[in-house]
Amino acid sequence: MRGEVKLVPSNSYRLKPWQRAVLSSAIGTPAVLAGGAAQAQLNPSLIRTVVLPDFSRDRNQGVTERARPDFDAIGVQVGSFLINPQLSVATGITSNVLLTDAIQRSDVFTVYQPALRVASNWSVHRVSIDASGDLRRYASTSARNQDAGYINAQGRLDVSRRITIIGDAQISRVFESPFSDDLLINQTYFSHFTRRSGTVRGVYASGRLRATAILDHNEYSFAPIRFIDGRSASQAFRDRTIDRGTAIAEYGVTPTVAFYAQIVSDRTRYPNVLAGNLSNRDSNGATALGGVSFDIAGLMRGAAGIGYTYRNYLAPRFNDASGISLQSRLDFFPTELTTVGVSLQRQIQDANLGNGSAFIDSRLGISVDHELLRNLILSANAIRVRRSYLENDALTNVTQANFEARFQMTRSLSFGIDSFYGKSAPQRSLRLGVGSTEWRGQVSVRIRR
Repeated sequence: MRGEVKLVPSNSYRLKPWQRAVLSSAIGTPAVLAGGAAQAQLNPSLIRTVVLPDFSRDRNQGVTERARPDFDAIGVQVGSFLINPQLSVATGITSNVLLTDAIQRSDVFTVYQPALRVASNWSVHRVSIDASGDLRRYASTSARNQDAGYINAQGRLDVSRRITIIGDAQISRVFESPFSDDLLINQTYFSHFTRRSGTVRGVYASGRLRATAILDHNEYSFAPIRFIDGRSASQAFRDRTIDRGTAIAEYGVTPTVAFYAQIVSDRTRYPNVLAGNLSNRDSNGATALGGVSFDIAGLMRGAAGIGYTYRNYLAPRFNDASGISLQSRLDFFPTELTTVGVSLQRQIQDANLGNGSAFIDSRLGISVDHELLRNLILSANAIRVRRSYLENDALTNVTQANFEARFQMTRSLSFGIDSFYGKSAPQRSLRLGVGSTEWRGQVSVRIRR
């Protein structure tokens, strides 16, 4: 029957699966904060052209999603708000503190990660504020010390049983690495930038149909890079503003499967010219994509889409870029204690180095989460990235892998072991970026309420 095929449950004033996904997907930047557990998440692209629709229908539950009442943080109740403070402290060692294979030396470091979440527990509507810091100090390489962090405010307005409006605003300080982007060769610490963003999402859901409209604004301001010889170089030419509009329509054909179509239009503007007073990479872009999402109980869930992207560069010196776009994520559930994820992406991104307009960012990732004990979670993930430049004989291959073990001793106290490996290898005649190989290991303790 038609009424049995729904993309949302009927109790609309609970936080639905798609609402959880919308709220969490708005916080993209914390995943690229360098250092500690944040960098262990394997840095994604600076900018994502398209995003996957929510594919969870509560038919499957991943290992890291499962509630553990005996070990979950209880927080501090203040009126109708729940406050969850947290502090993580880690110490570790890196095999390549300068992140360049030309000068390799090891160093030890300490990471401090304070975090705070304040969220309402109203039955209708919702507001929350999240803040986190990522402070890293090195024993003998002070140039690599870094202070990263973000603050994010969210709000959800339940207009009716079918219509929800979600707003999000964030400011963050983010550090890059050769594994997340092509950077200058003789750097001695991560490039970093400040990101200011705002997003408004409207979601209409009724029976088989769900329609989503998204408007977002992002501003990126890059700080200068310091060099080994004491000089510094401005990165103001990388500053940019991106305004983007996205429309997604989904139609459920069965209780487990839905088809979707997505259209994205964006406008990118660089306020500063390139060296030599050359025009920058201002552009207008559009992406059309279609695919399928599904959630099959006890087996798998996911979404996969394919489409086409076209980017028009306003300056005649840059060639327009176009090509196939792919975005997919599959989660498999071989047992109740193991979740396996596979992701695939192909997108067009603006180039940072060289005289070309864009490069194709292709990446394949895999992750495994296993519940060894109810309070001991083992996680491993790896990703292979290929950055292929459209107007230059340049190619960069990046490999990253991470392993983490997290033991939750009590509700408030946990311990972790992390191991990270990264390799960036510029190739071909024009070698853009820096060749870098790093192994990093650390142990951490986390206190939360």
